[in-house]
Amino acid sequence: MKHLSVIVALLVLATNVHAQADTSATGACADTTNEKAFNLTLGLQACPTYFFTNNPRSPYESRCGFSLQIPLLVQWQISPHWGLASGLRYDFNWNPLYYNVEPAADQGLQFLSTPTTSTQYSHLFCSHLGIPLHVNWYPWPKYRNDLWLTFDIFAAYAVNSHFVIKNHQVESSGDNLSISTQRQTVSSPLQPWKLELGLTVGTNRLGFIHGVRVFTNCLPSYIDPSTHNAYYTSGISVYF
Repeated sequence: MKHLSVIVALLVLATNVHAQADTSATGACADTTNEKAFNLTLGLQACPTYFFTNNPRSPYESRCGFSLQIPLLVQWQISPHWGLASGLRYDFNWNPLYYNVEPAADQGLQFLSTPTTSTQYSHLFCSHLGIPLHVNWYPWPKYRNDLWLTFDIFAAYAVNSHFVIKNHQVESSGDNLSISTQRQTVSSPLQPWKLELGLTVGTNRLGFIHGVRVFTNCLPSYIDPSTHNAYYTSGISVYF
């Protein structure tokens, strides 16, 4: 419930900031006669993500996650149909895991092949800082807020990543029952670098939803320390 409340609050904040940014950006881009116009934008956007993965030893077997992104971009309108944007982007990611995990002295962390039960709650927290490059295409320059396509490349490094494992144990003492919680924080064995390729379909005419992005990481997200198998990550995100 606590995590859900935080996510709802971030979604509302991101939506309000996104709407304000859209209002200022619309004025800057309304005149398509100035093909060399550029502007600087600082944004805040939230997106739930569904991952296309199906292996029990991947930390992304959570199947879903939540990301809060803060992009600082310089945008160039090079023609009525084309635009470029680049700068810095900070991502904060939270993933509730689908499979049980256990700390291991030799490997750091083990991903078990059984789904989680109500006695264990495991979460991955990860923050990335990187450089995005966006290529925007507007099929209708006079109505560029109605629809645009963005091809993006995002090269980033994980400035922080760790797993939080909570195990609930029921203890009995005579007729009394008590629940104790054991909390462990384990350093993440994720690969620190990622190079994402993404394609976004965006619009400002749907109100709450501002775009849908399909992406894939060209670098392995996780390498199994026991088998040395590399696992890659792909997914789809919905921006609010």
